Amino acid sequence: GPIGMPLAQLDIEKDVTSPYSPMRILNGEAKPHLGVDLRCSVGTLVYAADDGYVVNIRVETGPETGKVKGYGKYLYIRHTNGASTLYAHLSETIVKIGSRVTKGQAIALSGNTGTSTGPHLHFEYVPYGDIVQSDKRIDPILCMNLFQMKAPTVSTTNASNITTNKATVGGNVTDQGGVKIFEKGVYWGTSSNPVGSGEKIYSTVSGTGAFYFDLSGLTQDTKYYLCAFASNDMGTGYGDVLSFYTGIAN
Repeated sequence: GPIGMPLAQLDIEKDVTSPYSPMRILNGEAKPHLGVDLRCSVGTLVYAADDGYVVNIRVETGPETGKVKGYGKYLYIRHTNGASTLYAHLSETIVKIGSRVTKGQAIALSGNTGTSTGPHLHFEYVPYGDIVQSDKRIDPILCMNLFQMKAPTVSTTNASNITTNKATVGGNVTDQGGVKIFEKGVYWGTSSNPVGSGEKIYSTVSGTGAFYFDLSGLTQDTKYYLCAFASNDMGTGYGDVLSFYTGIAN
């Protein structure tokens, strides 16, 4: 089955700072990058991607200088299904060599050790066999639990600045669902089912947080219904349907 995520929060669109690449150009030199670099601050908990045991914990150093380089502090796990994973540039490890671990168990703290341009977790995966220097490493993103990706989570905001013919409406995206949002907005109308029979006002700006739109040309002394929404490649998330009345002219 799919492997779990090594970090509790992982937005594929934002947090992959360097993707898997059989051949990338780094400082003018072609070098493979057979894992993914995931954005996280020093001290972020790192989790086992699947059940297994810790094969090794090491600090990679230069043979002559003894200076920490490469992976820095890293550990790798052999999983019960024959796969292996490696977690590098760690600041600390929580488990020991030989420890039995379960999927989702905290195993280390992320760091900035070894050859690193900033705090992150380097994560590698092979579907079978040992992982160190393996030519069988594949993109772990493709093997992660895609059920972690979902439609966005969004709520509808109560209308404000209400007059006889205007109002401000909006919503709040609290979770993009692990995939970039391509559209968010509000369905509105006089029907209690604005999604099915109302009008839509929207923006293509991605990201989480509150968003607002100004409605005009409304009818005075009328009840309107609202429903915020946000869409990504996994689907559309909807907020609750809320209502408001326009004012009565004096």
